[in-house]
Amino acid sequence: MKRLLIILLIVFCTGVNVAAEEIKFEQTIFIKSSASKVWDALTQARIVEKYFLCPLKTIGTKKGDKLIYGNKEFDLIKGKIMVFEKDKEFTHSFQFLPPGHDNTESDEETIVSYTLQQDENLTVLTLTHKGFKEKNQTYHNVTGGWPYILSNLKTYLETGKTLNE
Repeated sequence: MKRLLIILLIVFCTGVNVAAEEIKFEQTIFIKSSASKVWDALTQARIVEKYFLCPLKTIGTKKGDKLIYGNKEFDLIKGKIMVFEKDKEFTHSFQFLPPGHDNTESDEETIVSYTLQQDENLTVLTLTHKGFKEKNQTYHNVTGGWPYILSNLKTYLETGKTLNE
């Protein structure tokens, strides 16, 4: 008991943070385009299908609306819109669906946020994917996928072509 009290006293007096570090993926990119065009590229299915790894099948325009990415055969990702503030912030829940993503069946829902800031002729886009309780399969999939998706988005908006063209 005395030992525990001493440890707590040291932590309290030295300001040591004993809280677990948040597990998340975050990336900021600078796109030579308007915030409005970046917003459209994030929220309009006909544009998303050009650069994303799977098409956007369903998207609403207000909090609580569904969001589904997938192909003709399967829904691959589902979510619900949490924030839909045009040209500024788009936040939604995120969960992989079987059979498209092996070993993610027990992974919990996470949260994806896109924040946009206009800076003269550039848009600063920050993607944050958080809510992970551990570095599970979903975490490993998205940390591998987001850099490619964001690079493809930037390339498409700046050149009109994707990385594969």
